[in-house]
Amino acid sequence: MNRFLFTLGLLAYTSLIKVSAQVDYRPGYVVSSQGDTIRGSVDYRNWLHNPKAISFRPSAQSVDHTYKPLEIRAFGVAGDVYESAIVQVDVSPTSVGELSESPEPQLQADTAFIRALITGEKSLYLYHTSNQRGKNEQLYIRKDGQWELLIYKRYIRKQTTANTQQNTQELVASNNRYIRQLAVYLQECSTIQKKMRSLRYGSTNLERLFHAYYQCTTAAPAYEKKPDKQLLEFGVLAGGVQTSIKFQVADGLNRSTFARASFSNDFTFTGGLFLDIVRARNNRKWSVNNELVYTSFESEATNYTQIPTDNGHAYTRINLEYSYLKLNTMVRFKYPVGKVYLFANAGISNGIMLSGSDLQTDVRKLYSNTTVTESKAFDNGVESYELGFLGGLGVRYRRAAFETRYERTQGMINYIGMGARLSKIAFLLSYRLTK
Repeated sequence: MNRFLFTLGLLAYTSLIKVSAQVDYRPGYVVSSQGDTIRGSVDYRNWLHNPKAISFRPSAQSVDHTYKPLEIRAFGVAGDVYESAIVQVDVSPTSVGELSESPEPQLQADTAFIRALITGEKSLYLYHTSNQRGKNEQLYIRKDGQWELLIYKRYIRKQTTANTQQNTQELVASNNRYIRQLAVYLQECSTIQKKMRSLRYGSTNLERLFHAYYQCTTAAPAYEKKPDKQLLEFGVLAGGVQTSIKFQVADGLNRSTFARASFSNDFTFTGGLFLDIVRARNNRKWSVNNELVYTSFESEATNYTQIPTDNGHAYTRINLEYSYLKLNTMVRFKYPVGKVYLFANAGISNGIMLSGSDLQTDVRKLYSNTTVTESKAFDNGVESYELGFLGGLGVRYRRAAFETRYERTQGMINYIGMGARLSKIAFLLSYRLTK
């Protein structure tokens, strides 16, 4: 099974290398340093993180030109507008364990193509960075010809209790200076001032505020970003799944039957529904895939406790039969290659047992006397909930897709000193019902 996982990862890595070189030129323009607008085609990547450079062709026959911030004033493609700027970026860590005690942001100068969200008399811009420690969304306004960062920072505030000076608590507080900045910037509209008291930092919330400002005043925006719509893809899936089960028994535990038994593999049907929530940015490459599926398996093992002879024999047979309703949640990455999409996904499965049977049959034969005893295989009962981890690779063409998937679950029991491990390999066909 480790060989299967290695092959799965190698195929995914190779696929991503091959598709990374693909381009997607679309009609667009650049504004030169002198202010001239040059129309042509821009290699469009539907960027989530603002691009560090872009490729531009004045015509289909011309060579590519690569532009970095400050080499041009702006560019536009597919309804998006980016402006070249020198901005201050907050690189303060945001995870609770790394927060500082200072409310002041850690600012660094950066050159960037920042994305226009709404422009006009009052303008709002977004710089979505790939900074691993600081917040990803940095929001700016244009004031007196300068880019002004809207300040928001979480920090640790120490508070001494009233009882004693020795006992202090650490609380997470926030510097919400952006509210005061916006109150001054949008002061021409008094009706939106109350909305700012509960205004949360984020591009979506601030866009709504700016739209309310333009509805309040006589001014009209010069440019408004097209809304990023998340797609919902709904469909059905079905296929076959091979299940193998192995028990792990601690030394000295009176479960030797399970420790020595070799359980049979089972290949059975699985099927259900899926809902794929597709993220708008990055050319819709990323999505959260949710599945509601039915799955089951049967397995048996026979363990001889006495070697068969002419006088008799003794053996134990264990029959297992279970069915589950599962909710699978995975992160999926897909990429177009010609007319098809290659995709890889990974996530967790949450299963609820619908039915279960664990039958242990002990057979003892001595000469002509045969004794058969039936009992439950698991004295302490079974778990009704099953947690698993899964990953797979697949290909999609139009509405149909095929995927090979591996899943490992905790099984139906989890005693002290004994556990079960289920491994599943599934071959799935799916069909998207939405257009």
